[in-house]
Amino acid sequence: SLPDDVVHNHPLLCRDYGWALSLTGQLAAADAYLRQAEAASGSDQALLGTILVAQAYNLRVRGDALGAIERAQRALPLLLQDDHLSRGLVALTLGLAHWNQSNFRDAEGAFVKADQAAQMSRNHYARMTALSYLGMIQGVHGQLHRAAELCRQVIQLGEQSPTVAPAHIELGALLYEWNDLESAAL
Repeated sequence: SLPDDVVHNHPLLCRDYGWALSLTGQLAAADAYLRQAEAASGSDQALLGTILVAQAYNLRVRGDALGAIERAQRALPLLLQDDHLSRGLVALTLGLAHWNQSNFRDAEGAFVKADQAAQMSRNHYARMTALSYLGMIQGVHGQLHRAAELCRQVIQLGEQSPTVAPAHIELGALLYEWNDLESAAL
């Protein structure tokens, strides 16, 4: 409920409001706040890095994988080494953008980094998503038993969290392929 002129004069508020708008699907509105945050960030490189992470996420969700990759790569050298939350989010964004381009080698490397940073920041969503996609990449590479193992790990770690849905889908497809129809139906 802060007036826009107050928000626009504080890059942290612009960034955080941009994140909130992105996460609620208001991507065009989020983009305007994130651009304002970038313009107002001044010489604070660490702040600029976190703004670029939010912009990369927004671009990926909007379907601009190349733009997301560019922003994410710009963000990485600016982020503080101990900012595990931002590092995990930027790695996850890179992984998903590379996945969307069928660049599985780069996606795999990004998802490994996302998992590591997510463990450090305790970001459950990022960790479950990264592990699920790592499982799917193993399936793409024909490593079906490793893919199933990763999916089971995600399901066990994530319990009933909605973030484990991709692991359930991948594991179900593998079980179906192996003609274990009873287990696949579960």
